[in-house]
Amino acid sequence: MHCCSTRGKHLPPYIVCRSQDPPQTKNFGRIKVSFTQSGWAEADHALDWLKTVFQSKTRPGGRRDA
Repeated sequence: MHCCSTRGKHLPPYIVCRSQDPPQTKNFGRIKVSFTQSGWAEADHALDWLKTVFQSKTRPGGRRDA
């Protein structure tokens, strides 16, 4: 998954790969890599991307979680 704003700011990518024995999601620097047996992204991947990549990079500065 890749996101770019209208101002040209790119968020870190979230990659889903195929694996017969899927391990947990791993971080390689700013890149998150997750695995599934099919190689296709699932709803859980979209939620993880929203929580760990999109929200953390687009939240206004100084705002705290409730």
